[in-house]
Amino acid sequence: MKKILNLLLVIFMLCLTGCINGNYDTSWIPSTPDIPNVDKTIKIYFSSNSLIGKTYISVTNTLGNLGFYNIKYDYIFDLNGDLMDERKDGDVETVLINGDSYFDKGDTFNSNDVVIIRYHTLKINKPSTGKGYSFDFLLDNDGESYTLTNYNPDNYQNQPSSIVIPTNFLGLPVLSIGSYVFFENKSLKNITLPKKLVIIEGYAFGGCTNLEKINFPSTLETIEELAFAKCDSLKKIIFNSSVDIYHAAFYNCSGLSKIVIKESSSIIREYAFAECESLSIVNIPGVISIRSYAFQNSGVVTLTLDDGIYRIGTCAFSGCTKLKTIYIYGNSLRFDPTLGMWWDANTGNYDVIYKKKTN
Repeated sequence: MKKILNLLLVIFMLCLTGCINGNYDTSWIPSTPDIPNVDKTIKIYFSSNSLIGKTYISVTNTLGNLGFYNIKYDYIFDLNGDLMDERKDGDVETVLINGDSYFDKGDTFNSNDVVIIRYHTLKINKPSTGKGYSFDFLLDNDGESYTLTNYNPDNYQNQPSSIVIPTNFLGLPVLSIGSYVFFENKSLKNITLPKKLVIIEGYAFGGCTNLEKINFPSTLETIEELAFAKCDSLKKIIFNSSVDIYHAAFYNCSGLSKIVIKESSSIIREYAFAECESLSIVNIPGVISIRSYAFQNSGVVTLTLDDGIYRIGTCAFSGCTKLKTIYIYGNSLRFDPTLGMWWDANTGNYDVIYKKKTN
């Protein structure tokens, strides 16, 4: 009996070491069946609920035999591999066909529609994603990328201040950061975003009052509502891509002093930088549209625009009493900032200086 216990202990330690070092076994990842790539209409003879709890292998065979060939897998790493687990390794949680997780008997699809089979598997299979923390990812409906859905520190009382989000997970790019993932995290000071990131969803970093440093990759396209609201320790943000900044995305970031947006076609929406009292330098020649109240009651001192801007909303700079200078790349024949309501409502006394455009 003692020999058996010692053997089990050795096996446990080997598994633990592999998990810590991130040397995980990928042989458990299934491969899709080799089915002829011939598009056709498929009529389902079962409901989505009837697939829940079955093994991913049986579900794969069922759908494959119908003619689906674009089958992909998503993994829920939640099983300990003991008798306490309610589910078994490989049990299906949900199935999505063409992004739809609810379908009934008689519904029709196309054989080339993306099928995602999401199933439970062992925690030990989960790739290591950080030191002192890990992440949960969700396969996107196209089956080609992941969204970061949850942040899991090892110790909630002593969380790391610096975090790196991986660019890839299980061979696919991480393109999105989901809503509320880091919401009101007071420990976070420095975060490195994935190199291929496209979207930061609403409230993702809202209330991270100690966040000081963040990189915005050149692939970033969208920052949703209140994504960085009340990030009081952010000092400077620079965007190296054309970006759409949603409603109140950086609202009331009291320590923010400088923003730079030089890539064309960028958009700043309502209240995006409102109530940013320390925001003195706004260098945004790449912005083509500034919506209403975008900088309301902010501390703007110098503003740099391009005469190609086509929209500035009502009272976009209302309450910016410190505004002293507006630099415009271009000439007054294309754009005259003294015309329109956007400068009304207690805007400072400013000079307008036109600068020659450079290539």
